[in-house]
Amino acid sequence: MSKRKVAVGYIRVSTEEQTLNFSLEYQEEHIRKFCNDHNYDLKHIYNEGFGSGTNVEEREVFCNMMADCLQNDDIDYVIVLADHRFARNHADAVNLVDRLIKSGTNLICVADRINTENRNDYDYFRNKSMYSERHRDAILFNCMYGMRQRAKNGLPNGGRITGYINTPDGYVINEETSLIVKVIFDRYVNEGWGYRKIAQFLNEKEYTTINNGEFDINAVKTILTNQTYIGYVKFENEWFEGKHEPIISLELWKKAQQLLQLRSYIPEKVHHGSYFLTGILKCPDCNASMVHHVSSCGKYRYYKCLNNKNGKKCKANSIKKDYAENYILDMLSSIINSPYIQSLLLQKTSRRISNELNEYKKTLGRLNKEITKTENRIQKTYELYYKTNKESHLKQLERLNKQLDALVSKKNTADYQYQVMKDSNAIQIIDSLTTNFQSDFLQLKDTDKSSLLKSLIEEIKVNNGQKMKERTIKEVTFHVAVEEIPNLISA
Repeated sequence: MSKRKVAVGYIRVSTEEQTLNFSLEYQEEHIRKFCNDHNYDLKHIYNEGFGSGTNVEEREVFCNMMADCLQNDDIDYVIVLADHRFARNHADAVNLVDRLIKSGTNLICVADRINTENRNDYDYFRNKSMYSERHRDAILFNCMYGMRQRAKNGLPNGGRITGYINTPDGYVINEETSLIVKVIFDRYVNEGWGYRKIAQFLNEKEYTTINNGEFDINAVKTILTNQTYIGYVKFENEWFEGKHEPIISLELWKKAQQLLQLRSYIPEKVHHGSYFLTGILKCPDCNASMVHHVSSCGKYRYYKCLNNKNGKKCKANSIKKDYAENYILDMLSSIINSPYIQSLLLQKTSRRISNELNEYKKTLGRLNKEITKTENRIQKTYELYYKTNKESHLKQLERLNKQLDALVSKKNTADYQYQVMKDSNAIQIIDSLTTNFQSDFLQLKDTDKSSLLKSLIEEIKVNNGQKMKERTIKEVTFHVAVEEIPNLISA
């Protein structure tokens, strides 16, 4: 008996197709039926879910499927319901199918009756893909034109917004959620509150955003700058006079915008030092990242809960900056100073020195050959010049001499680097690395400090406590096994 063909399926549905006959269930059903009818072994169905098919790189599941097919030689077919499920862009579609075919995998489009294993089907796929792209562009143009015209007529093009109900005839004021908008403008203009204080107030009153989440400073600012609330609709960053009833008076709106402009002036930022534990130090209550915070007098530095800083309901849970950072650096110093880790570092460094010496030898050999070759060309060109007296040979000599100077400069640099590496002592290097780890770390750029720690540490948990002295480091979770840490630090 011949071996059964192995296939994988791929399904995706765009937002506008959710109500049509392209549902995920519909696609999966037909792919399974096709495999059953043709006695194919369906290994897996890659489900992208909902989303645009225009940009292939943004389809994570699709990229995973392609990688699996290109790296494994046991997948005979990728099966989709129709060609536009695979890729909408013609160039992408053809390029991706060609890559699959070269790796031994063909594309089957069930509804189009295409199997690229057949040359005629492959040619048909290429032509149909081009037609599909042009058809989609025409639809998109007509759709965008219609949406712009709708906005010009004062009607929104979908989307939900706090304070309104979106109907086919435009926005209608929602009596309940419009109160949130009124509160935000009132507190900002008449009470002088800032974004954070308004967000905290709304969260305390159990108000929620349009997505049923907590308010933060960005949500408050978005509402304060949205012209929908004074009777306008937006399309492609352009505002048109709407047909809906405003929630905020024009007078109140203008006052709010004046205050926004006045408060938008931000003095030059004072650099309070690197907060290199940002993103990995976690709040003991909500597990959000803890970020920098400076006391009002500017003297004390802390890490505090990001949600609290943005106005959400969590507590600050501040922890002293110096304590947290010194704790982590002391821990890392202790790790790399252990005899076992030093032994690993010594092996790695000795191997690295040996490898680099070999590379320098290869480089010097290559440069010496190029120098000899160039010198011979210069000599021959001189001989030609003396025979012919042509100016073109003079220009060539000038060019060759510059080339020779550059090669000699590279050789001298490589010679120097070779000697430095040859004189290197692995034991001294390791001793310097382990002894001066903290001071060397603190001399790194802020971004490098953060990047190094994030490559080592997944998260740092903090003990909960009413007082700051009770909030100490509870647990450090590493991305890698402890013995792998020197590899990353010395890289």
